[in-house]
Amino acid sequence: MSVGTLVRVGQGVGTSARRVEGIPKVRGQYAYGSDLWAEGMLWGMTLRSPFPHASIRSIDVSEAAASPGVHAVLTEDDVPGKKTFGVEFADQPVMAFDRVRYLGEPVAIVAAEHPEQARRALNPTAIDY
Repeated sequence: MSVGTLVRVGQGVGTSARRVEGIPKVRGQYAYGSDLWAEGMLWGMTLRSPFPHASIRSIDVSEAAASPGVHAVLTEDDVPGKKTFGVEFADQPVMAFDRVRYLGEPVAIVAAEHPEQARRALNPTAIDY
């Protein structure tokens, strides 16, 4: 059997695949992740590093945890087991630990009842770099 018999006409290399969500997206009817809502759900926000490279001396999340509407504040200490992930090699940290390796690396995560409460709880001064 030749390779040509495995591919039907119009479905080979160089042809556009029809995307299931294409029509709802162009009609404005597609539900993106930020459009979804459920009763009692929490909103998450990530505190990201303002530095491309720095050592983390300490993280104090007590103020964020005491903020109104905040249910949880997570740091690398809250990651169970291995603190890295990856497709082929688990070499990407879930969140920064010991040091930040790039600008915008996640350092802490807040879960709150409203996105504005989560945003307000993120205090960049809670991290001592």
